[in-house]
Amino acid sequence: MCKAFCPWRKRSNRASAPRPRPADAARNGYALIIVLNIVVVLSGIAVVASHGSRESAAISGNFKVDAQQRSLAEGALALAAERLLASEPDRRWMADGRAYRVNLFGQNVVVSVQDASGMISLNKADPSTLARAFVNSGLAQSKAQDLAAAIADWRDPDSERRFGGAEKADYLAAGIVGAPANAPFSRIDELREVFGMTEAAYQAVLPLLTTDSNMRSVNLDVAPLPVLKALFGGSSPEPSAIMARREATAVAIGGAAETTGTTSPHASTHGAAAVATYTVTATLIVEGKPQVFRGVFRFERDNLGPRVAIREPMRIDR
Repeated sequence: MCKAFCPWRKRSNRASAPRPRPADAARNGYALIIVLNIVVVLSGIAVVASHGSRESAAISGNFKVDAQQRSLAEGALALAAERLLASEPDRRWMADGRAYRVNLFGQNVVVSVQDASGMISLNKADPSTLARAFVNSGLAQSKAQDLAAAIADWRDPDSERRFGGAEKADYLAAGIVGAPANAPFSRIDELREVFGMTEAAYQAVLPLLTTDSNMRSVNLDVAPLPVLKALFGGSSPEPSAIMARREATAVAIGGAAETTGTTSPHASTHGAAAVATYTVTATLIVEGKPQVFRGVFRFERDNLGPRVAIREPMRIDR
């Protein structure tokens, strides 16, 4: 009864705190959510910026390493050109694909040089030579002959199909448009597009062929052992005899070819070098793994003498 009207009831001097209205509480909640979102966004920006800095540093470091490797590879090509033209027999390299261990800018590099004339020309070799090389590389006789015929049909300008070969109608029947080229091969990997070519067959014949030689025959003085075996057969004594004569000539001219580098008597003049095309392979060790670069150059002549014309710059061989 006295809760509201009893005069003796003491009143509190403290002002009662106003209760928050629902609208104020909602606004305060929204403000908190906005602040939290801003914090999250700023934190995300900081993380992205930090990650971006690390990524930029990693990209910069990788670019530097790639540039160093490419410089070493280009140095290997320049060294190969200089050694092929060296007048001193004990400094001259043989262009038969053998490996030379050199030190460039404090790093060990394995360099090999292959004269294109020692390889089988994909554009000039006759089908019988191609078929024999393919058979001696492990392909079945019928498969080798069909591939050789298809290669000849690919590179000749006419539309007449050889026995076992393939022309436009055969490619279209197989769902292949735009083949054959009816023109010379410009790159070795075009061989993959030849009718009937499998990846296994391609890999088997790849070490034997080149598009940089216009010779119908092979220069046996600079032909590597796989090419010699493909030409003569693995059971023939001729490849071993040719290699033995080559080594004997090298030692007689200027010492052990594996360490010093010499040339065969048929490829020792600057005139011979001036008309050849060479493939240079440089192998670097990067993080314990070999990294292989490959490039192609040609010796040409001007008023000042031989000069190097780069056909294909040094690139990672994949």
